[in-house]
Amino acid sequence: MEFITPINRSTIIPPKKEAKSYSITGWWDGFKEENLSVIATRHLLNSSDFVPEENYNPASDPQLNGYESLMHHFYFSQSEAESSAILNKLKKYNEVNKESPWYMLGRITGAILDPSSYLFFTKIGQSAKIAGTAMLGEELTKQSIDPFRDDSLIPIVGAWGYTVPYLLNKLSNKVPLGVQKNLKELDDKWIGKPTIKNTDIAVDGTFINPNKTDPQPSGVGAEAIFQPKLSIKQKMEGEDFIKSNLNIFGEEGPWTPVFRVIKQKTSLTAKNIMGDLLDTPLLKLKNTKEWGFQASGKSIETDMRMMRVGEIESHKLVKDEYINYIKRVQGSNKVPSTNLGLALHNKLTQNTKSGVKDRLSLDQFSHEVTKARLNGFSHDVPEVSSAARHTQKHVYGPLFEQIQQLKIREMPIISELRFWESQLKSMKKKEKCQKHILLKLMVFLKHIIFLE
Repeated sequence: MEFITPINRSTIIPPKKEAKSYSITGWWDGFKEENLSVIATRHLLNSSDFVPEENYNPASDPQLNGYESLMHHFYFSQSEAESSAILNKLKKYNEVNKESPWYMLGRITGAILDPSSYLFFTKIGQSAKIAGTAMLGEELTKQSIDPFRDDSLIPIVGAWGYTVPYLLNKLSNKVPLGVQKNLKELDDKWIGKPTIKNTDIAVDGTFINPNKTDPQPSGVGAEAIFQPKLSIKQKMEGEDFIKSNLNIFGEEGPWTPVFRVIKQKTSLTAKNIMGDLLDTPLLKLKNTKEWGFQASGKSIETDMRMMRVGEIESHKLVKDEYINYIKRVQGSNKVPSTNLGLALHNKLTQNTKSGVKDRLSLDQFSHEVTKARLNGFSHDVPEVSSAARHTQKHVYGPLFEQIQQLKIREMPIISELRFWESQLKSMKKKEKCQKHILLKLMVFLKHIIFLE
């Protein structure tokens, strides 16, 4: 009689593989295996002169039993002590976790800090022949010192050493003047002389004369009287920051994208976009009297900060509801006096007996608030329900209201409809064109029949 093997959890779900752990010490393991200076120093400090033994044969050495496949490492050993030293080195070499990213990073760092790398900072060392020969010589030296080093690295290092400097030299060479002249003549012949001058400024994707001014406003009142008539060039200058005398450590430095975009002299649109996106606390020249005290509008970053006001207020109200919960369940004397104590409150009682286990910590209280939101703001704990309504009022309610106003949910649908609308127009146009061609063809055939 056959017995059916019972199905349990272990037969359905395979056991989880243990996560591999990588240590930062693997960086040093990789570095000392690749850097020539470290390899040579360790060889000089650790190399020993072993006394040769008469009639010693590594194949008959009992300590090498089981290492027959690695016997080529011991062919030139002349004593039992030398074989023992080689065996210990081989064991340490195999103990290194070569799959560790730290090990690979160490090897890359060791190769970069090899002596041949310093040749690239000299003029003579930038030659492909010199750089390649130096790198190949280094690899041959490493191979002679380290008997366990992989021989396949020799052609790889040779190809790298000769090819990469050669390509870099070709790419960094200046274009000859004759080639530049021919290119300019071909551009003028086939493309035409450029109508865009170097001094023109880009505004909304179009280059405009920097001295062009906007028309004077037709209205009356303060705007028409006090608004100065500025050229595009003056508007570009007005977007610059007021001097702070910090020089390169301030607005003249390349430290942030804001400064880099504001300093460029090509696109006024880019400067305006930077002001619309990011909150720049520094004053601009357009905010001064000379530019008519033009106010800088609020940025998207400012709007995002203002939206956090409701979030912060909601966090405070949830914390207040948790304090009310503690007062009701455990008494007013159990309320912690500090925020740290409030965060740790009931942390150690969540896995205890019934009656104590149902005392929620602040994290558990927050999780229950989320559950209450999904359950129509209903919960067995009244403080949780109240906290969930606070989050709706101060965070999620205004957020979804703004989403409705901006019609964010409708955007993909509208985009899809516009795409198919354009496709239908294209199909109708194509159909109309085909009908027109067919009509012309029929007229042409009639003429041929009439002539016959």
